[in-house]
Amino acid sequence: MPLPLKHLHVFLLFLGLIGACSHPSEPKSEAIGQQRWVGTIETGTASIPFRFELNDSSLTLINRTEKIVLLQAKNYSDTVYYSIPHTEGRIAIIKTSPDILYGKWLNPQLPEQDFKFSAKPDPISHTHHPQAETQDQRYHVTFVSNDRADSSEAIGLLSFSESGVYGTFITQTGDYRFMEGTRTGNNFWLSSFDGNNLYYAMGAISGEKITAGTFYSKAYPPRYWFGQVSDEKILSDPDSLTTFYPEEQFSFSARNFNGDTVIFEANSFVDKVTVVSIFGSWCRNCHDELEMYRDLHQNFNHPGFHVIPLAFEKHKDPENARKSVERVFLALEIPFIPYYGGKASKSAASAIFPSLGEIHAYPTTIIVDKKAQVRKVHSGFTGPGTGSYYENYRKEINLFITDLLAE
Repeated sequence: MPLPLKHLHVFLLFLGLIGACSHPSEPKSEAIGQQRWVGTIETGTASIPFRFELNDSSLTLINRTEKIVLLQAKNYSDTVYYSIPHTEGRIAIIKTSPDILYGKWLNPQLPEQDFKFSAKPDPISHTHHPQAETQDQRYHVTFVSNDRADSSEAIGLLSFSESGVYGTFITQTGDYRFMEGTRTGNNFWLSSFDGNNLYYAMGAISGEKITAGTFYSKAYPPRYWFGQVSDEKILSDPDSLTTFYPEEQFSFSARNFNGDTVIFEANSFVDKVTVVSIFGSWCRNCHDELEMYRDLHQNFNHPGFHVIPLAFEKHKDPENARKSVERVFLALEIPFIPYYGGKASKSAASAIFPSLGEIHAYPTTIIVDKKAQVRKVHSGFTGPGTGSYYENYRKEINLFITDLLAE
């Protein structure tokens, strides 16, 4: 029987304590010590680099300043499996010698494909990170499909040193998080791998332009891209994409993860400031947003501030959807009680909120005031990988909620 969600926070804490105190029952592999590696994942369309550290009990994925720790799960003969904390995926490694590793990335979202990789010790000293050497340059980026049938705009935030590059891309609905790579002359590449998303961009610098760009993601067809240094407005205001009627009181219904319908009537929002976060456990931008609201909730420590996460999942079975959400909430230490909206689609999310227009992005955040009226609907999220964009938005939301609490 599913766990009553009112006890979910206790359950997550309990699991966290178990995870911290338990060890695999299988025999440990030979001690290998702490070492940084550079791996190459073969997707069928590209060979994509990624960085990680390996020790006797864990594997740590490294994306610029982000570190994601994967604990050792099982050993089978020479193969060691590491669990990815926020997904159902795993990384399997066969230690063949001190100089090279072979393994697989097991991704349940692409069950017919196990992505093979090899890795060698990283020869580069990381004492000085390229972030300290340069400032972000803002590019107007255009992505074009490989058949040239469609295109989309984005902001490229890229910083170059003589030998390195780091940055990210901001789209209308989110960002590609922490990317890092190398530069040789005018040619460069940068990549990111968090156990779920795999991104790889390559291109060439030509004055204030970027040319000959190709962008890869998992096993999907590559896209071409180019960029031009620009401070012009590129993307629409994320607060303007979903319409709402501020004179109407807000209400909606969803389910808890016991399968019961929960009606959030207008009077349940009165005298409170409420954030409704439309998210998916499969969405890393959603994770970043949930972490921001976790921190804001802790900092406010105000009895009138509430956060309601509403999950839309790719699993058809609600029980598997519940497990996916619990896995994310445990990994990120999210204290809020989540609810279930249904299938991961924008139309399904739109149907739940009769007083709103179309939902355009995951995540989407609805902020409701003490009179149960919607005051803001924000589509997408620019996370910590975007630097000042994230910091400015976090300050804006902090001030916005502070003002609503004071009304």
